[in-house]
Amino acid sequence: MFQPRYFTWNAELAADSLLRRLHSNPSFFTSFRWDSDFAHDPNWSVVPLYLNPQWAVDHMHTFEHPLAFLGKGLFADALNSNAAAKFTDAYAFLRNFIGTGLINYIGVSVLPSNTSLNPHLHPNPGNLKLHSAIHCPPGCGLLHSDGDHCYQHTWLTTNCSVFFDDNFTHSAWNHSNSTRYVLIFDFKSSLITSPVLD
Repeated sequence: MFQPRYFTWNAELAADSLLRRLHSNPSFFTSFRWDSDFAHDPNWSVVPLYLNPQWAVDHMHTFEHPLAFLGKGLFADALNSNAAAKFTDAYAFLRNFIGTGLINYIGVSVLPSNTSLNPHLHPNPGNLKLHSAIHCPPGCGLLHSDGDHCYQHTWLTTNCSVFFDDNFTHSAWNHSNSTRYVLIFDFKSSLITSPVLD
């Protein structure tokens, strides 16, 4: 449906708008723990921007979020309405992708200073990840695998993205003295028209 470069370009435009919002009003970036069976550091959290309601019902581990009591489907609808109003500029670059129904979730991964995410994998067949830098201070990176080879991605501060398959082992780190913010997409592989590798 979309060329990977076009997807990346729009993701980075959305990330730039989120960076401006981060600078102007950091309190907008309220993040929540996402219960999971992954080997994540307890300090890692997510600012949820979009949840596919059906995916949320079928696959989502529960957010520790004030609206979570609504149940997964209603929670996703309420979350999406709130996020669209809160992050209008970013949504302008995301709507075409969300409208396909092939995006499972979008969020901002918040990794505090001097924090690492241990090697882990997700049972996520048929899906891929795109990560785009919002604010990545020097000393932040990602290690991921395709099952045969390992690839190390060192983040540039902004305008930097990476596709990977989280069905294989991956890990991340922030060895800096400030918080790292990355825009994350989980999506069905049919969203893009050609294979991607770092």
